[in-house]
Amino acid sequence: SLVIPKKHIESLFDLNEAEAGEFMQLGRNVARLLSYVFNTDAFDWAVQEKEAAGQSVPHLHMHVVPRKIGDLPKPGDWYQ
Repeated sequence: SLVIPKKHIESLFDLNEAEAGEFMQLGRNVARLLSYVFNTDAFDWAVQEKEAAGQSVPHLHMHVVPRKIGDLPKPGDWYQ
């Protein structure tokens, strides 16, 4: 799942304190919903900023990926 602010920005640094809190709170709410739907309590949370970090879309977004034991041979390999 992706959490994406409506305001077009590229970086977490472009959010003010209240917006950053709302962004993270929405991510937590999404994770709660996903934990119910996928019956898990494990997640990868990822934000890439700028091309060198793997950002392929120039708009801030956070990946919230539900995980389960054994879903990948090496748990750290979810993002290549």
